[in-house]
Amino acid sequence: MQAEKATARTEEERVIAHERARANEAKAKMELHEAKGRHAAEKLEHPLVGTHQTHYHTPGAVPMPGATYPSHPLGGNLPRNKHI
Repeated sequence: MQAEKATARTEEERVIAHERARANEAKAKMELHEAKGRHAAEKLEHPLVGTHQTHYHTPGAVPMPGATYPSHPLGGNLPRNKHI
C-alpha cells in the first residue's frame, strides 16, 4: 500500500491509505493466526505424522519364514558412536 500512500494528494488521503494498510496487515496476521490454529488441530488429530522416531533394531535377528538360520549375523551392524 506504499504506492497508494505515495500517490495520495491530500493529508486526508494519506491517513486513509495508512489506515487501509494497517487493516490489511491486521487481516494478514489474523489469517496467519487461524492457519496456525488449524495446523495445531491437525497435529493433535494425527500426533505421529511427520515425527522422526529412531529405533535400533537388530537386522536379521528373526529368520526369514521357511529358513532354518538367520540371513544376517545376530549382532547386526550397531550404530557407530559419533564421538570416535
